[in-house]
Amino acid sequence: MKPKIFKYKLNVTSTQTIQMPLAANIRSIQPMNGELCLWAEVNPTNPLVDYVFDIYGTGHEIELYDGRKYHGTVIMGPMVWHIFERI
Repeated sequence: MKPKIFKYKLNVTSTQTIQMPLAANIRSIQPMNGELCLWAEVNPTNPLVDYVFDIYGTGHEIELYDGRKYHGTVIMGPMVWHIFERI
């Protein structure tokens, strides 16, 4: 099956887990209609696995984890969020 782009909603919380198909390739994280959304290129036939994200506001302390990937900064009104994926 050819890959597809799927949208996933993220909560603005310090740490969260979402399920996406194995080998999901995150393409963008942006606000949409007041919500934080993630778009990923996925093969929907792959098994679902957990992806863990940490979201920090500007000026907040950042937990140190080995193998973390930065996915971007998102401005939502007066708040600015920085999104990291634990690898």
